[in-house]
Amino acid sequence: MSGEEWLAESARLVNTLLGDGGRDSAMSTVLEWLRDLTSADVVGINMVDSLDPEHALLAQILGPGMKRPLKTRVGRRGMTARVLHSGRRIVTSDVVRERDFAPPDEFREVLTSVGTLIMFPLRAGDTTIGMFCTGWLRGSRSEKQISQELSLIEALGEHVALALQRVEAEEAHRRRESYLQASTELTRLGLADADRDRVMREIIQRLRKITACDYSAIILRDVAEPGSAITAYQAGSDEIFISSRVGRFGLVSRVLETAETIVTDDLPHEQGYDPPEEWRRLLIDAGFGVLTPLVAYNEVIGVLCVVWRRDSWRAVEARGEIELIEMFANQAAVVLHRVQAQEERSWRRVLEDRDRIAGDLHDRVLRRILSVVLRLESAAALSTESEVRARVEKSIAELDDTTQQMRSLIFELHHASTEPGSVRADLLREVDAARDILGFTPRLVLRGPIEEALPSHVRSALAPALRHAFENVAAHESTTFAEVALVVTDDELALSVTDNGTDVGGATQRAAMWELESSARQLGGTCSSRTLPDGRCTTEWRVPLHR
Repeated sequence: MSGEEWLAESARLVNTLLGDGGRDSAMSTVLEWLRDLTSADVVGINMVDSLDPEHALLAQILGPGMKRPLKTRVGRRGMTARVLHSGRRIVTSDVVRERDFAPPDEFREVLTSVGTLIMFPLRAGDTTIGMFCTGWLRGSRSEKQISQELSLIEALGEHVALALQRVEAEEAHRRRESYLQASTELTRLGLADADRDRVMREIIQRLRKITACDYSAIILRDVAEPGSAITAYQAGSDEIFISSRVGRFGLVSRVLETAETIVTDDLPHEQGYDPPEEWRRLLIDAGFGVLTPLVAYNEVIGVLCVVWRRDSWRAVEARGEIELIEMFANQAAVVLHRVQAQEERSWRRVLEDRDRIAGDLHDRVLRRILSVVLRLESAAALSTESEVRARVEKSIAELDDTTQQMRSLIFELHHASTEPGSVRADLLREVDAARDILGFTPRLVLRGPIEEALPSHVRSALAPALRHAFENVAAHESTTFAEVALVVTDDELALSVTDNGTDVGGATQRAAMWELESSARQLGGTCSSRTLPDGRCTTEWRVPLHR
C-alpha cells in the first residue's frame, strides 16, 4: 500500500478501537487488522499489566488455523522484555535462533514455524505500554516486502498505543459504573417486598455479570446455630446451588471472625483453605479468589466469595477491583439484613395473629360449645323419651369430640414453629434430617423460581416426596454421596435424587418407590428410577404445576 493508504487504514483502526469494546476486544481487533494490513502469518500483542507493570503482561496471539486469538497472562521476559526496556524495535530473520527467544509455552508452537519476526514497541508519549509483532512463515513472499513498510507499521503502533490507552481508561470507568449501577439495583430490590431467596439469587447473578467470575457464593451466618452457616452458591450461568448447613470452615470462618477480606492468587493452596468435600471438588480448578465479609450495621452476617479459574483472563482485571467488590458486598449485606428483618417482623405478626385467634377460640367458641353441652345434658335429663335422650347424648358426644379437636388446634396455634416457612426451608430441614438415615448430608441443588411458582398442592407434596426419595437412597448399598436437584420451570417441577450406591431392591425400597409413584400420579405426574451408565442410581419425580 501507499503511505496515504496506510494513514487511512490507521485512522479507521483507531476509530474502531474507540468504540464501545473493552481492552480485550480492542487487542483482538488490533491483531486482525495487523494480519490484514501486513499479510503476516502470525501477529501478537502484549500490554503491560497495570496491576503488576514490572513483571506481568497481557498477551494475545493469532496464528495459522486460529479463528480467535489465544489469550493469556505472561511474565515480562525474553525478546519482549528487551523491546519494552529499550523502546526500540527488533527485526530478525530467524527468531528461533535469537539468544533470548523465550516465548510463553502457549505461544511456542506457533512461533517455532516463523522465520522473519518484527517486534514494535507501543509508545503513548514517553511511556511504552506494550508491544506488537508481525511474523511470516519461512519462505513467505510477504516477508520480503515488509522491510519497505517498517516505518509505516511503527507509526501505526503509535496511533494504536494512544487509542489502547484511552480504551483502557474508558473501560475502567465503565466497570466502576457497572458496580455502582448493580449496587443501586440491589438497593431498589431491598426496598421492594422481595424474599431472601430472591435477593440472594439477584446478588449472585449481578455479581457474576459484572465480574465474569466462574464461581460465586453467599454464606450467611445461621443465627439459630452460631457454629454453622446457610450457604448459597453458583457454578453456572443460570444455576443456584443451595447446600444444607455446613460447619464454619477454614477461610470462611476466618473472615467471619476477623471481618477482613482475604485475597488469594491460588485459593486451593491458601493456608487454612479446608472447605467441605463437595466444595473442594467444585473448586478444583480455582485460581484467584476474594472472600469479603458481609457487614451490616457493624455486624458480620456472612461472607461473599468470588472465584475465577486459574486460566481466567478476567481475573486480571479483578485484581484491581477489590475495593469495588467490597463496596458491592457492603450494599448486599445491608439489603440482606433488611430483608431478614422484614421476614422476622412479618413472622412475628403471623404469630401474634395466631395467638389472637387461639385466644378467641378458647374464650368465645369453646365456652359457647360447653354452654350448649350443659343445656343439652339438662334437656336430656328432663326427657322421658329414650329415643330423644339417645339423640341428645349422641349430639353431646359429637360436641365433646369437636371440643377436643379445637383444643388441639389451639395448642398448635400457640406452639407453631417460630421460623418463617419457605420451600427452601422445608427442603433444608429434610436434607438435614436425612443425615440420620444416610450418615452424611446430601447436596441440594435448586433451580428456577421455587418460591414464586409452586402452587399449594405441589408444595405440600414436595417435602414428603423428598423424604421417601431419601428412604430409597438409604436402601442402596455402599452409598457415600447423594445429590438432590429441584428444577422449576413455568410448567413443571422436576425432583431428582442421585446417589453413588448400589441398587439391591428390597421391601424398604419398594415401599418408598410406591409412595413416590402414588403421589406423582395424584398430581398428574410421573416417577421413575434407573441406573446411570456410570453406575449411579437416580430417581426422578415430575409433576405439572397447572392442571
